Amino acid sequence: MHSRLEEYLDAVDRRMESLPSWERREWRDEARSHLHALVEANEELGRAPDEAVEAAILQFGEAERLGEELRRTSPLLPRNVKEASRQLAWSTHALSWFTVVTVGSLYLLLFGLHRAEEFGARGGLYVPTAISLFWMGMMLGGAVLGWGTRRRSLGRFVLGTYGLLMLAALVLTGTTVVLDPLTTLAGVGIVAAGLGLSSRAADWGARLRDRFTPTP
Repeated sequence: MHSRLEEYLDAVDRRMESLPSWERREWRDEARSHLHALVEANEELGRAPDEAVEAAILQFGEAERLGEELRRTSPLLPRNVKEASRQLAWSTHALSWFTVVTVGSLYLLLFGLHRAEEFGARGGLYVPTAISLFWMGMMLGGAVLGWGTRRRSLGRFVLGTYGLLMLAALVLTGTTVVLDPLTTLAGVGIVAAGLGLSSRAADWGARLRDRFTPTP
């Protein structure tokens, strides 16, 4: 029984030769444990030992196909590491762009609010202009991110980091102290809408990239 399982694991391992030996060893130990559990479960169902082994192997999957899939999807494969690094770089650039857009729009918004009395009706135009520029900037950043990474959403890294940056900026500048609940709610809604538009744009950018440069 053990020799048949080891032969199966050897066949899988041969398809994973490009991966580090320690990762292959860890997978082999875990797979061996699962296989033994499957064999015991099959024997409890009344199967003979040899039949139980073959049934367990069949449940695990064809060796060559399984090994190739494990090799292809491993995060330690050089190609996958390169792809992950590329996506992180694009995400970092997009995050920087989102920050610049947010700060610029906020400055324009505050400038308009403070100078509204001086500029009269023209001062009121600063608010919708700032919001529109914010949404347009977020959409542009999302589209570029989707094109560069082929991802159809902003990703947890971008969303999480952007949220933390905005929260830190509000707390450190003392803005949270002077904001009333209504203004805070409106601001959250504007930012949420911007992120939603950006995510839609990321989907559009990824679809456009797939259409003109299909994945080989």
